[in-house]
This record gives sequence, structure tokens and C-alpha cells, in this order.
Amino acid sequence: MARDLKPKTPLAERLVAARLYLQLGRDDLAEALGWNRSTLAKYEQGASQPDFSFLDRLQGGFGISLDWVITGRGAMCLDQDAAPGPDVSHASQQGMDERLLAAVIEGVIEVHEGTPSRRSSPQLGRAIALMYADLVATYDSHADRMVGLKLALRNARRELLPPKAPNRGAGKPPA
Repeated sequence: MARDLKPKTPLAERLVAARLYLQLGRDDLAEALGWNRSTLAKYEQGASQPDFSFLDRLQGGFGISLDWVITGRGAMCLDQDAAPGPDVSHASQQGMDERLLAAVIEGVIEVHEGTPSRRSSPQLGRAIALMYADLVATYDSHADRMVGLKLALRNARRELLPPKAPNRGAGKPPA
């Protein structure tokens, strides 16, 4: 039987968003914080609540705001100049739009696979988290978010794909 790995609480969603923002895998973050990977997984799934020591290390080591992690209010990062990123509190307060998140994941992976440059999993995770947070913060309805996603993915394809070389000599009659 497959395990359900989705975050079950807003706090768990914010922990996942913070890790993705930091461009770290679960193993990397657990090691950096001196924590066990399975404990971090339980926090991110909402199966257990992080203690103050964990949250203090997250704030001290990475500048993630405890107020944001715990309540969803304010900016994710304490020093926005040092670590710019989206204020994803809007997304956490409303609950996760699972259909949108699935579409963002699918779209970002599809765009990524069609480009010559490859990104690491943490980079893709960050791209997914940022795009999802931006869509939720920008649009009020699911339908509007899906339209915004289509536009964002089209723009991403244009930015990532190399420009087509002009076809020299096309349309000229032979000499």
C-alpha cells in the first residue's frame, strides 16, 4: 500500500515550502540541521509537530521566519534582501490547491525535459514552489490560476529554449 506523503497541516505545508525555497532535499536539510531524516519527514507530513529546537535551528541556520512557519503570517525569510523569495503565507492560509499544484509540477517537469539544460531536483522543487506560490498570491480562483499557469509555462519555455536559427536562403530562387 502506498504511503500518503502530502502535507496534512498548514505548518507542514510551510515546512515543505521552506525546504524547497532553500533548494535542499530532505536529506540535505536534515543533515544541515543535525536532525534525523525520518523526523523531518514526519514534520513535513504533519504526522508530528517540530519542537522549538528544530524551529530555532531552521531560523538561525537559514533565516526562515518562525512567525511565518508557525502562523503563516509575514514573509518566509527574516532578511528579504539576503534571501529574496515570495511571501507564500496567502497560499498556506487558504489551504493547498492540489489540482493546481499537480498541474504546476507536471508543467515545470515538462518544460524542463524539453530544454537542453538540466536542473537539479532541488532547483526544480524551488521552481515549483515559487510558481505555485506566485499563482496563489496573484489569482483568486482556481480557473484564473490555471490560465496564469498556462501563461507562465509558455513564458518559461520561451526563456529556456534556445532561439531558432534563421533559415538563411529560404525563399530565394536558385542562382
